[in-house]
Amino acid sequence: MVRNYKAKKDIKLIEVKINEAVSKIENKSFSVRAAAIAVEIPFSTLHSHLMRLKYLAVVKHVGTASYIPAEYESKLAACVKSVARWGFPFT
Repeated sequence: MVRNYKAKKDIKLIEVKINEAVSKIENKSFSVRAAAIAVEIPFSTLHSHLMRLKYLAVVKHVGTASYIPAEYESKLAACVKSVARWGFPFT
C-alpha cells in the first residue's frame, strides 16, 4: 500500500498570518470571517485562537488555591483530624 506524504505547514508563517488577522480585527476594519479570508487561513483556526486570547485569564487561574480565613482553617483541620482518628461514621 502506497501512502501519500504531506509536508507539515510552516507554523511560523501561520502565526504571522494569525497576528495579521488579529490586528485587522482589533482595528475594527474587518470581521473575523473577513480577516480569515483576507489572510487565507481557516475561519475555525482564527476563531479558536481568538477564544484562547479572550479566555486566557480564566484558564490561567484554574487550579489556584482559594483563601480560607485562619479561624475556619483551624476548625476544618480539627474536623479532619477527628474523622481520621475515629473513622468516617457512614462507612
